[in-house]
Amino acid sequence: IRRNPEMLTIDVADRPVHGAEAGLSSPAWEQVPGHRRHVLICRGPRCTARGAAATAAAIDARLRDAGLGEGSVLVAHTGCLYPCNHAPVVVVHPDDQWWGPVSAGDAQTLVDSWAAGPHEGRSRFVQRPAVLRGPPDAPPS
Repeated sequence: IRRNPEMLTIDVADRPVHGAEAGLSSPAWEQVPGHRRHVLICRGPRCTARGAAATAAAIDARLRDAGLGEGSVLVAHTGCLYPCNHAPVVVVHPDDQWWGPVSAGDAQTLVDSWAAGPHEGRSRFVQRPAVLRGPPDAPPS
């Protein structure tokens, strides 16, 4: 399409592909952004079937509202993380916390716990979503 845009018309999600989309690499994508927490949101088949897209959108919106962007929280959407029976699953590093099931309604409490600073507030959130596994020094939930 980049070389011969008149030869083919392709629409993706009701938008035409015109050949000027971002390429597969960029100097801007060379370095890992700084962050205190790396949040992995499972987008595997079971998590997706149980609402991971809405959960991810709510987490992204709450991060923006809380001003937790560059340098604070780096979010990555992943394939299957396991354990699927707790879908949707969210993992937070370096806290080594596994949360699930996480719904869109849980986004505010979860993001607010990240805003508390390193390792603060982690025991606030033990009912919903349930902590699947916490750091070794954390009391059992």
